[in-house]
Amino acid sequence: MPRLDLTGASAIITGGASGIGKASARQLADTGAHIVIADLHEELGNETGVDRGVRRPDRPSRRD
Repeated sequence: MPRLDLTGASAIITGGASGIGKASARQLADTGAHIVIADLHEELGNETGVDRGVRRPDRPSRRD
């Protein structure tokens, strides 16, 4: 089955540090999407991003 080209699309993955969320984040990144991983397990989320070349901001941005 051909893969979708999601170049330039954005996705927010909750629970993206492990399991199905991690697999989904990897699949979406492989199709060209920009992904944001949100998870309670910050260290695992960072590892997931690093193994895919994801840029991590120094600190979260906040809108007041």
